[in-house]
Amino acid sequence: MVALVEPPLAPAAWHAHELLFGYVPAVQAGFLLTAVPHWTGRRPLGPAPLAALMALWIAGRLA
Repeated sequence: MVALVEPPLAPAAWHAHELLFGYVPAVQAGFLLTAVPHWTGRRPLGPAPLAALMALWIAGRLA
């Protein structure tokens, strides 16, 4: 199979980029949204702020 357009990153570099900028922030957000309220005794975020965070995350993934 011949590529018509040269990709901007090698496959391994693209995979590393996706892990660093896609998966790691999602893990960090999940940790902060679940463990921190449990440890500090504060209430977790409600549905509206979570929906706003999800919309920001989706917008970033689409950009």
